[in-house]
Amino acid sequence: MEKLLHSLFHSLFWMFALLLVYLAVRVSARNVPGEPIGPGADTLRFVPYFGAMTGGELVDTAANALGGEVEALYGVFDRLRKLEAWYDRWGRSGQAPFPGGEPLPDSLWRNTEAFGDVASEAENPSAAEVQENPSAAIQEESADEGATEPSIADVQTAEQTGQLAPRDEKPSSSSQTVSQRGSVRSDLPRTTTSSESLHPVPVAADPGIYPRPRNEEEPGTLYPFDPLREVVQILQLGDSHVQGGFYPNQVRVRLQYRFGNAGRGLLTPYRLMKTNQPQGYEISSPNLWEGSRCTELHPQQEVGATGAAISTADPTFELTIATPGDTFQRITVFHHMQAPLLSAVENACEIGCPWEDTPTLTHIPLRDPTDRVVLRGDTRDSIYNVPVFSGFMLENGHPGLFYHSIGINGNTFTAVARQPQIIREFAQLQPDLIILSLGTNDSYGRFDAELFAQRLNQVIAYCRQYAPQSALLLTTPMECYARVRSRGRIVRRLNPNAVRVRNVILEVARQQALPYWDFYAAAGGEGAMERWYKRGLARTDRVHLTPEGYLLQGEMLYQALMQAYDRYKRAKQILFPAS
Repeated sequence: MEKLLHSLFHSLFWMFALLLVYLAVRVSARNVPGEPIGPGADTLRFVPYFGAMTGGELVDTAANALGGEVEALYGVFDRLRKLEAWYDRWGRSGQAPFPGGEPLPDSLWRNTEAFGDVASEAENPSAAEVQENPSAAIQEESADEGATEPSIADVQTAEQTGQLAPRDEKPSSSSQTVSQRGSVRSDLPRTTTSSESLHPVPVAADPGIYPRPRNEEEPGTLYPFDPLREVVQILQLGDSHVQGGFYPNQVRVRLQYRFGNAGRGLLTPYRLMKTNQPQGYEISSPNLWEGSRCTELHPQQEVGATGAAISTADPTFELTIATPGDTFQRITVFHHMQAPLLSAVENACEIGCPWEDTPTLTHIPLRDPTDRVVLRGDTRDSIYNVPVFSGFMLENGHPGLFYHSIGINGNTFTAVARQPQIIREFAQLQPDLIILSLGTNDSYGRFDAELFAQRLNQVIAYCRQYAPQSALLLTTPMECYARVRSRGRIVRRLNPNAVRVRNVILEVARQQALPYWDFYAAAGGEGAMERWYKRGLARTDRVHLTPEGYLLQGEMLYQALMQAYDRYKRAKQILFPAS
């Protein structure tokens, strides 16, 4: 008996030792040179940019362009052109995202500011939610007056006759000119170096990051906050890919440097909802708040412009909004019709803007520019006693561009279609362009292409009903994986519905005469997710990207928009040189 126990102990010891050796080999195999160790939270590792990848190895550069009815964006492009001309004349303050002007970069860079982990929350749908939306069952972590706008045919004719250089033709380095400000012209490409920062912190100034120019008659003074300034507003509605912040923030930083920073834009109080929040701002409170979101079948409170809402039972409450280094001078609050009035006691402006207010939107002008404000409210009123707020928009009073991003983990076209007040509320901003970036979560579960098309068409109809002045842009989601049960185990396999979602979105764009950005194809099409994962650009769930991956996605969308914009601008200059 003693020999048997000794033999058993000896066998268990060696089995344990072999197991340790096996695990060590597995770990070392994953960390061999050339293979990603995993997404880092403190540094941005060197990643080849899509412009430097050939043969579609990582992404398809030929596919990274806007498709469909791009002419629908000409109104937005014309307003952008005026803003760009304004800033080209007066100059841009602050540090450029890429020194030397507006380049076409050929790489992403390492060792930028630290990026926090993008944590997705797990959705726990109820039985009723699953019945209405089966995909909820397996959510993953989840122009000038009198002038006619040039058409695509006009541009193509100009190219063929030699009046317009082909889109892919690049001028030589000797053709680059330097403006009076000493920087390379923004419409010319250039080569960048690996030491440039991808996502820098802009240089802060008291009146804002991009202050208006000094008054020519009184050069010692700056223009004050001007509510009638020229602004362009772009709003992106999405899911967890957008909520994480890295993707939309990259687009925002790039666009705002070229066209001017009008402010941080619409912010969602994610932290008070107990979910992940993008970097760059903080909304905090000493009070206890409950969160509601559009992905819930029966949210506790009706969600508003951001697809979310927070509420508190405290009789008095306080909210602190901080955007370090990014000053603002007016706050627009989206709230319940019976919400109490918020006041900025420490930075109150004597003159308000009640003529711009609506029952669910209130403007709070501030006396001085600031990057931190404390708002206080009191519910001890017989009527205005429902403290429910959905978002806060920050403006600095300068001409330029807003890029509002609204993302909710697990969001779907189904959820937005059954809550049209989301679109009705954010339509009060009168956005020039609405980007619909949903579809990933719609691809899970029992996918019905016809039903999905109905929901997508319904959301488009709501946008046209409540925001008829807004142009629409559809985007397709990237290839993704799904969790499936195989031989009693949960494994991850390619989600076949992802390409079906992409095909439906493209077909609806064709039917509705809308422009689109096919990120599915631009990212590399079939097999792209595995390639992105091997380069540390996607997470292990093969649904979400790493911070580096989202920065690349944001840069790709920016380049696709600017490619279409620059093509339009060249055609405008040739066909209407006096405009």
